[in-house]
Amino acid sequence: MITESGIALDISCDNTPRQQVIGGTQAALNEFATLLMAAGYEPVKLGVSGAWHTRLMEDGVQAMRDYLAGLDIASPEHQVSDERNSKKRGRSVNYQRKSLITLNSYGEMD
Repeated sequence: MITESGIALDISCDNTPRQQVIGGTQAALNEFATLLMAAGYEPVKLGVSGAWHTRLMEDGVQAMRDYLAGLDIASPEHQVSDERNSKKRGRSVNYQRKSLITLNSYGEMD
């Protein structure tokens, strides 16, 4: 449907056959949302701060590479917990999650 529309959009995430996340300029997204609604779909605007997985980021790729090249990136100095090494210790990921306090985008605790 995107290809047929000719609108400059990118599939940012292919979740399921009936659920894809698309990105592009606001004008392109608005135009495509109109087509989706006309076809009986219900587009949902996601609360994200940028079109990170789209061609709109291409201009920043080299600048990011240059910046990262100047950083001293090394292996972690401390044990990193993840699902694999938690299972080795007989603990689930949920055990780890319970011990973390997270903040949502409004600075409130989740």
